[in-house]
Amino acid sequence: IVGAADQPPERLRQPPHHHLVVIGGAAARMPGAQFFSHTTAARLLNLPLPTQLERERSLHVSTVGAREPRMRGVVGHLAGPSARVISVGGLRVAHPVDTWCVLASVLCLDDAVLVGDSLVRRKAPLASIGELKDATGAFAGHRGVRRLGSALELVRQGTDSPMEGRIRLMIVRAHLLEPEVNLTIRSSAGVFLALGDMVYRHHKVLVEYDGGHHFEDSAQAYRDVDRLERVAAAGWRTLRFNKTHLPREEYVVTSVRNALLSRGWRA
Repeated sequence: IVGAADQPPERLRQPPHHHLVVIGGAAARMPGAQFFSHTTAARLLNLPLPTQLERERSLHVSTVGAREPRMRGVVGHLAGPSARVISVGGLRVAHPVDTWCVLASVLCLDDAVLVGDSLVRRKAPLASIGELKDATGAFAGHRGVRRLGSALELVRQGTDSPMEGRIRLMIVRAHLLEPEVNLTIRSSAGVFLALGDMVYRHHKVLVEYDGGHHFEDSAQAYRDVDRLERVAAAGWRTLRFNKTHLPREEYVVTSVRNALLSRGWRA
């Protein structure tokens, strides 16, 4: 099983140009019934993968038929008759939900959750929770279905970043109170203050993940100062984490636990 990298990429990336060239060359040789699947589909769909799979050089191609695709540099797969195909930039690609299902056999639980999160994300979602539930039921009997079911229970709608998701999963794994994701924070008068990454509304605790753009973009950094000052003035406590904290799960969990306890939460 492929696990999460110690320091995963902060932003989802499109496949590098050389990989797209290879994909385009393979597509030109693929019969109409064949389509990109598994990790190749995930990369074309811009879904988050652990570093080991993101760097995979082989292409994955599936077909609905009696024979697996055979081409140099291609891992062939047979898909079931219910396999769905969409077009991505003119390429035939496995449906995003089907891609999530087949990846469950090679991803660890956290990474399977993060792919599911990405499908039902806040901006431009590729699927709904209902579609994930239906697909999980239809996937019964296949390899990875138990992990898929476990991942589904932890997938949350409305997320923005797999890095935020990693923090959330640390919190859940430690049996702390689970935060709400991307919740609007308002003043007592109902004035908008901020959109919080992970929010404990009843305890007024905000957990934020600062990606690279928070440090590289000075305008963003200035906005962050003003935004968090407004939140603090309204009585909120904010915890800020970045990529250096991701390998330090105990530190993250302890920080969140102490913040909640200071605001009256009891385990």
